[in-house]
Amino acid sequence: MTPVRNESDNLPRLARCLAAQTSPPAAWVIVDNGSTDHTVAVARRLAREHSWTRTLDIPGERDRNAGARLSAHSTRDRDVRRTPDVVVNLDADISLEPGFFARLLAEFSADPTLGIAGGTCHERVGGVCALDT
Repeated sequence: MTPVRNESDNLPRLARCLAAQTSPPAAWVIVDNGSTDHTVAVARRLAREHSWTRTLDIPGERDRNAGARLSAHSTRDRDVRRTPDVVVNLDADISLEPGFFARLLAEFSADPTLGIAGGTCHERVGGVCALDT
């Protein structure tokens, strides 16, 4: 799931990252929370391009915390009603290496008691990874 507000520039890059995964997502739900740019149009275009993508609109809130109401609204989506083994909350402004989901799923398979996991965030400053500076 990707909660978004005014992320029209970022969604296409994230969609390319998801499409390139060696273990692709079963479903990607883009949840718009009151965007005032072209985010909704971009999300709908991505849903037409990728059969595993759905869009959901939640009326805008004053703060950016779409996650607070995300669960209640997402259960209306037919692909989210079934209980998935793994749910990933992805910010729209990130990029993932093609093997990210495969590695994540391998960790859950290796340790059935694992309940939550996360990745490492590397910021680029001027095109250079901040960890390399």
